[in-house]
Amino acid sequence: RRDRGHRPHLALVEPIRAQSQELQITGSYMKRSFVFNFLGIEFNNDMEFLFTGSYKRNLRSTFDLLNLNNAEGQKLNGDTQIIIEPSARYTVSQRLTARAFFRYETTINEGAATPGFSTTQAGVEIRLSIAGGR
Repeated sequence: RRDRGHRPHLALVEPIRAQSQELQITGSYMKRSFVFNFLGIEFNNDMEFLFTGSYKRNLRSTFDLLNLNNAEGQKLNGDTQIIIEPSARYTVSQRLTARAFFRYETTINEGAATPGFSTTQAGVEIRLSIAGGR
């Protein structure tokens, strides 16, 4: 007797490929004994310029085993992240430094329901070290 409610089930698993590409660039330039005149006072200080940048792309694709004509597969989702950050540091002495920076960061989504986003930051940082004793 055959059980008519039970039928054989065939499931195909679609393979998923994850790819990641990344590029990072960092550079700096320092000028020591930088002479700067301000209000008749001559400062002999250090200047440093820095640049950091990165690019990263993640991508997930799936493949149909019954249709192998598409070597790239079908895009499921992915994202691209870009960061750019230049900055400059001015050193007056071991106790006083100033830094100005700018940072741009963005994420671009592909094939996802959530949109991408970006943030921009800029600022000035001043550090003063005060030490004393009795």
